[in-house]
Amino acid sequence: MPPSIQRLSRLVVVFQIAMVAWDSVGLMDRYGLHRTQLDGLEYLTMTHGLLRGEALRTPSTTEPQPYRWIGEWPLGYPALIALAHKLTGIAPFYVSRWLNLLLYVGSYLLLRRASPTHAEGLFLTLWPPNATWMVSFILSENAFGFLLFAFIGLFSSYFQSDKNKPVKALFGALLLLSLFLMRYIGIAIGIAVGLMSIKFLYQRRWTDGIVWGTAAFIQVGFAVGYFWWNSLNDPTGKGGLALREMPPPADFWAYLFRDARTFQYFLAVLMLFFIMRRWGNPTSSAQAIFPPEVQLFMVLSTLTQAGVYAVSLLAGRIGTPDIRHFWPILLPVEWLLWEYLLRRIPSSAYFGLCIGIVLWQARNTYQATQATTTHKFLPYAYLKALPAAYDTLPPHACVVGGSTAYAIFGQRKDLTLAGEASYWPVLLRQCTCLYIDCGLDLERFRVEGSGGTPWVFIFYCNEKCRQDTVCLGKIFCSRPKALPPK
Repeated sequence: MPPSIQRLSRLVVVFQIAMVAWDSVGLMDRYGLHRTQLDGLEYLTMTHGLLRGEALRTPSTTEPQPYRWIGEWPLGYPALIALAHKLTGIAPFYVSRWLNLLLYVGSYLLLRRASPTHAEGLFLTLWPPNATWMVSFILSENAFGFLLFAFIGLFSSYFQSDKNKPVKALFGALLLLSLFLMRYIGIAIGIAVGLMSIKFLYQRRWTDGIVWGTAAFIQVGFAVGYFWWNSLNDPTGKGGLALREMPPPADFWAYLFRDARTFQYFLAVLMLFFIMRRWGNPTSSAQAIFPPEVQLFMVLSTLTQAGVYAVSLLAGRIGTPDIRHFWPILLPVEWLLWEYLLRRIPSSAYFGLCIGIVLWQARNTYQATQATTTHKFLPYAYLKALPAAYDTLPPHACVVGGSTAYAIFGQRKDLTLAGEASYWPVLLRQCTCLYIDCGLDLERFRVEGSGGTPWVFIFYCNEKCRQDTVCLGKIFCSRPKALPPK
């Protein structure tokens, strides 16, 4: 790579980071909760629970339980946000975006260490504009991707140099634990490491087999202990694996090939790889960077992640597939493919590719900025307005269309906030005081993913009320039924 092209490419990366920073940090207040999603609200709830010293206990707002234990998501990402809040004093909602941006830049620095000559091209292609939107959301994929970059780089360094191998293996084990704590699918990386250790033992490479087999065993043992800890603390005894209990969508394959942009991007990269293999003129290969063991591991880690994801999807633990789910799954193989491709194309094409990706990002950032001038989004202040309104309700009140985001700052454990249709008949039969939250119902539906305001109760909401941030309307309130004699 000519030094001039490398310097220009670094300048391009600076522009890329600046645009992503504007998109994620500069537009935070304008977007409000629009870039939060249901998972982001849950991460915020977990973060505030940790900061209050209540671990993963939060008010149970959708069913009569003494509390809710959030075991559906691991605590790693909320704990990271809580730590960033403690260090900076910035509210978790805001510091999460700064944290994501730091992880995004950190990924570039990790790539510079792993592949100094082509780091800029790798950074732009492995975190393309159809995935950089995640930096502006409160999503664990940002931390998971950073840790995956770190682990692959460390794993590669272990086989490229005999220096400090025990230290590298120790940090590798810690990274495997961190991957699991960020996302449960991190267990798939441990499975891939375990398969590699079996291969090493079969080849009589006893040290490598024992070291990495132990690292994989520690992660699996820790995961079992973590799920057991969940089940001990959850009032229902759930370990954290029974997520949503939703069957896979019937149009999953159509979605994968039609709407999943991260998967479409991978198919395009794969097609380009085969074209270059068939007609390209080799200058060097990915093997110059990655030893054969690491190349096999990168393929295995994508396959094991895909396997765990498929099993979870079929078991009904994923719910609705999202394009962000596929980015970390495909990341190891994409890294291998781009490492091969970027070393075979001319330097002028390499720089042109970098420019093209930044122009792609510029278009996305421009559209995001325009959206904030033409739309009014749910503000961050809404999260603090919820307790102020809901805490005035009578004891054991129920709220149709109630916001489960109340649990982020709210502390009452006697409220039932039903957003799903399955709860409405229960509310009509069992609630002595039934209210409806009409405020910003359509915008809340976009953020929380709930069922919105049920049409049967809509006449309790007037148009002015629906424009307010929080607007409670009383449907009925009667005296509690007498308890049967003992």
